[in-house]
Amino acid sequence: MTVVVIGTRTVSENTALSITNSETTILELSKTECYIVEGYVDLANMASGDTFVFKEYFKVDETNYRLGPTLTLSNAQTDLVLRFHAKTFDDDYKVTGQRTAGSNRNFAFKFYVLDYALV
Repeated sequence: MTVVVIGTRTVSENTALSITNSETTILELSKTECYIVEGYVDLANMASGDTFVFKEYFKVDETNYRLGPTLTLSNAQTDLVLRFHAKTFDDDYKVTGQRTAGSNRNFAFKFYVLDYALV
């Protein structure tokens, strides 16, 4: 069988989401059917003295979120885009951000769901 992408939908985007010292949800998807999700966060507003933690969560058992990959970034970034690579699954998915040092910052982001078919 081959996976063929038959459509792409922007499911979440923002040009100025303020991430503070509270864990802030950037994206949350509820289970519908199998899907592929991918996206990115713009890190251009990070500055010297800032530290932000980005986390991915998965509901593998369909009930409880389990922590997946976590990335901690400090100071101004030279790679200005944090990429969330394509993931295929049929459970709930969430991405969060939290400031642990420095100042609150606004982050632009965009996430897509790719609809697919098996042929």
